This record gives sequence, C-alpha cells and structure tokens, in this order.
Amino acid sequence: MEQVVLVDRNDREVGVEEKLEAHRQGKLHRCFSIFIFNEQGKLLLQRRNKQKYHSGGLWANTCCSHPRPGEDLLAGAHRRLIEEMGFDCELKELFSFIYKAKFDNGLTEHEYDHVVTGTYTGRPSPNPEEVEDWKWMTLGELSKEIKENPDKYVYWLKVSFDELLMRLNEMKGAQAGGAYSRASAADFFAYKYRDHIERTIKEFLPEELTQQWAEKAVGKARWQYDAISLTKALSEPVWDFMNRGGKRWRPVLMLACCEAVGGDPAKVMHLSAIPELIHNGTLIIDDIEDSSDLRRGKPVLHKIFGIDIAVNAGNALYILPLTLIRDAQLPDAAKAQAFDMIITELLKCHFGQATDIYWHTGRSDYIPTVQQYLQMCANKTGSVARMAAKLGALLGGGSEKQIEVLGRFAETAGIVFQIQDDILNISTSQSIGKEFGDDIKEGKRTLLVINTLNMAPRKDSERLLEILKMHTSDEKLIAEAIAIINKQDSVANARKIAAEMAEQSWRDVEELLPESEAKQQLKQLSGLMLNRSV
Repeated sequence: MEQVVLVDRNDREVGVEEKLEAHRQGKLHRCFSIFIFNEQGKLLLQRRNKQKYHSGGLWANTCCSHPRPGEDLLAGAHRRLIEEMGFDCELKELFSFIYKAKFDNGLTEHEYDHVVTGTYTGRPSPNPEEVEDWKWMTLGELSKEIKENPDKYVYWLKVSFDELLMRLNEMKGAQAGGAYSRASAADFFAYKYRDHIERTIKEFLPEELTQQWAEKAVGKARWQYDAISLTKALSEPVWDFMNRGGKRWRPVLMLACCEAVGGDPAKVMHLSAIPELIHNGTLIIDDIEDSSDLRRGKPVLHKIFGIDIAVNAGNALYILPLTLIRDAQLPDAAKAQAFDMIITELLKCHFGQATDIYWHTGRSDYIPTVQQYLQMCANKTGSVARMAAKLGALLGGGSEKQIEVLGRFAETAGIVFQIQDDILNISTSQSIGKEFGDDIKEGKRTLLVINTLNMAPRKDSERLLEILKMHTSDEKLIAEAIAIINKQDSVANARKIAAEMAEQSWRDVEELLPESEAKQQLKQLSGLMLNRSV
C-alpha cells in the first residue's frame, strides 16, 4: 500500500495517508515535479499512460510523484526518475508551490509541489506502464502549445510554467543566460533588468537590518535602535513575501520608459526599487482586507507573522521608498515632481481599494457600471504601474506629453492585468497563487460579474448576486456562480474589452516615441499583460 506524506502549508509533516485516500479527501501532501533539460535548453515531456489514476493521456513534465514516508525528497525524485523514464542525473530543487485541482473522477490533487530540475543528454527509456510517449520541446514552443491547446496538458504544468521560466532565468551559468532566456521575446523583456533590480532592492532593504541602516533611513537615534526587532518585524516578513517570486515588471517598466524617452536606465537603477516595494506593500495589505489565505502559492503574510506585523510591514513599504527620492542626486524641481507623482498615485490606489471594498461588502446589491469598474481598476491596479512609467519618463528627461502618455499606457496595462486576473481566478486550469474562486468568495464585482449581472436572465443574475452576497467557501456554490458567468460569454467579452484598450493605448505611445529597443520592450509589455497565463 503506497503512502504519501501529509504536510501543512509550511511543508511541515503532519502525518501519512494511503495515496488514493489522500486524493479522495483532498488532503495536502508532499510531491515533486521533475523538469529535465538537454544541452539545447529543451524540456523533456512525457505523455501519461491513459490508465493512470488521474490525468491519463495528458502531456506532463518529465516526471511527477511523491516521496515515501521517511524518504528524502531528492532521493525520491531520483528513484522515480529511474522508475518512470529509465535514467538518472544530478537533480536540484528550484522552487515550491501549492496547488489544488479537482478531477472528474472525484479525486483531488492538493499538493505541496517541489519543482526539481536537472540536465540529461541521452535517450530516455520510459516504463510503458507509466508513459505512453515522450518528446523534447523548447520553452517557447511549450508556452505557445499551452496557450493554444491547454486541454492537452496536466494542471500542475500549466500553473507552474511562468514561475519555472522566472526561476530558470535567475539561475547562474551559461544556460540561464542562453537557451532558457530565449523562451520568448516577452519572457526576455520581463527579466531583462531583473538581476540589477533584485540587487538594487536588497541593497536598499537588506534581509538583515543594522543600526547604520536605520540611521540612514530615519536619522540618528536619540537612544538606541533595536536592529534585531527591526529585522524580525520588518525585513524578515517583507523578504518572506518578496522571495516568493513576482515578475518585477513594474520596475522594468520604469527603466524601459526612462530609456524610451532618451534617458540612461543605469543612472536611475537605484530608484527602480520604488514601484516594486510599494506594489508589494499593497499586496500585503490587500490580503488582510480580503481575508485571503494564499499569495503566490503560500500562506498570506498575516497568517504567518500575525496581522500586527503584516499591517506594519505593508504600510512601511508605502513610505520607505520615499527616502530614495529624498536622498537622490536630483534637482529640487524633479524631486518635488517625483514626490507629487508617488503621493498622488498612492492616494488613487487607496481610492480604488475603498471603492472595491465597498462594492463587495457595504453595497452588496449594487451593480457598478463598466465605466465605474474601469475607473476602480485604474485607481487600484493601474496606480503603481502609472507611477512607475511616469517616474521613469521624468527621470529620463521626457516631455510633459511623453510622461502623460506613458502614464496612461501603463495605467491601461494595469487594468488589462486586473481583467486577466479576474479571468484566471475562475479558470480551473489556470488559477494560481490565490485560491481558485476567491473572487466569488469575496463577492467581488469583477468585469465578468458586471457583464453577467447586466446580460443574464433575471433568474440567473439574481442567483449570482445571491451567491456573491454569501461570501461562501462552498465549492459547489462557487462552481454554480462560475457556470452562470460562463453562460453569458463573459470571459470572451472581458478579453475583447482588454484587447481594445491595449491596442488603443499602444497606438498613442507608438505615435509619440521614436523607434528604439526600449519602445519595442514596451510593446511586449502590452502583449505580456494581455496573454499572461498565471
């Protein structure tokens, strides 16, 4: 009888369970997913045997399984790689995430998945009882395939794919800068400045804080700062959150806008931490306000460190980046304009959040208009992106018109990002990071919901509104609400609105900026937001 290791959301062992029973009850347990690449950067995929207990006949990564009770994770990965694919190689854990997916046969995958990678140049010899077929694919080819034929691929591959790309680009060595990073133009754009940005953020906010750091931030102490407390209650929770990943596209956007108007990104690299830290502060606070459980596949910060520390850390990330402008070698007029941009966008962000909260709590019967929804998104989701673009254009010496148009373009990118987020949250094959159906649970008035409430027959719209007002975690009710939304083609309608907005905003930028690599990178951002899969 095969057993799996049950774990909590911090991957601490809490027991063992028979494998099929764990999947019947949807108990969280430990697993691993192996991704093997060859020297050309191609990924080895397998098609699962149709007789597998779930996901039979679908294409998956190289190998997936569970470590046995008492078995080291990598030892289990080596064992299973030999059993399934008939070879072994050096393996290394890259990252981990949590996912939950229900299947038509009544089983539930609720996995704490450890992603393991390795390199192998030979020919696999798979076990036909486990594997029907195999092939090598570039990451660019696989990305295109997943978008065009998602039903041919297993759930866990789809939800981990973007994170895999990000982590591979972080790896040191020739392959990390070569075959992996060539997955697609959009992937290259997303991480072009990533290493510089990461170093900049860690230099500004180190993982271990000192007396000297505190004095630089707020001045000399009258008595003495407690650097250990600052580290434990500020830096440690922030880096617990930041180290979970994130595309860092907002600081990339800032640097690209700087370059697009003729500036030198290297000269303002140290300021790129501003939008990323503020953005993460908004996420920490948003999770508290929404009573969320997961963020980026792990427990929300306040569930780990407590509400008091999480609130304080999130609020600190709104204010701390202002010291970068304070200490920058900029003309006084530029400093004043930068301060005004940041403060205005922070206020708009809070206006947007206030509107969103009141819609799904205080005014439970209210149906916003599409225009009101778009303005809410412009304030809530578009504010930090708009800040990043305008700040980059300002620091690059752009004209007032360039600053305004790039800010509007970034605002649109933020709105499109939010619309895609709404779609992904009700897509069983793509939801990641937050729990599937969280927007239904929270009663959110998304563009999908607004379209449905306005277009559906009265019986359906009243039922959807009733479920939203429940703030329910019942999976059957959430599924019922999603079914009502899908009946009205609300996803297709939302995608159409997003596409039209992205196209118009890019036309405005295209007419204003001279041709450059940075301009093309901005164009890629528009497509990246529109076509993102996680």
